Amino acid sequence: MKKYSYKHSIAILIIFHLIGLIGFQTPYRDLFITLTPLNLILSLILLIVHQEKTTKWWLAAIGIYIAGYLVEVAGINTGVIFGEYEYLSALGPGIWGTPPLIGVNWLILVISTASIAQMLFATKLVRSIVGATLMVMLDAAIEPVAPVLDFWEFSSAAVPTENYLAWWFIGFLMHFVYQKLDVSRSNKLGLSLYSIMLVFFLILNLSLQ
Repeated sequence: MKKYSYKHSIAILIIFHLIGLIGFQTPYRDLFITLTPLNLILSLILLIVHQEKTTKWWLAAIGIYIAGYLVEVAGINTGVIFGEYEYLSALGPGIWGTPPLIGVNWLILVISTASIAQMLFATKLVRSIVGATLMVMLDAAIEPVAPVLDFWEFSSAAVPTENYLAWWFIGFLMHFVYQKLDVSRSNKLGLSLYSIMLVFFLILNLSLQ
């Protein structure tokens, strides 16, 4: 029996995202949208499989999840961080108006973009800047289709600039702490997952608009 490898994880991610791309073009779009939580959890599990893990890393990961969730709670209930917006149904039930699953999204993005930054740069500050910028790049690809996919929706027609500024600043802080704790390690799946997600949402921007 062959040993489970990095290539198996990539194959799983590609297949799952392809199913989503095809499903979103059919009359059964709502059914495929309900698979969003499974996609997020699967992506996180596969990232963790390929992560060099220590007790400190686990604590950092839990901290990022909690911080990501709480900043969204603050944002949704005040409207002063990301702008006025509300969550729709795809990410599951919410507590204080915010689905706990959104913390998984923050954690996935920090792990994957930190891994990419670590591959490219040696300086922790530069890694933090690059990691935050990569996070905003992906968010910019997600935002136009987020309402169509029942993720979230802003009260204004256009996504407010403050959303991207807040994403970058909060992402930078998360990356900076992650780097300072010296728990960032090259995750073999990070670049692949980020690339798959970016291509996935860029294609959806072309096909669903």
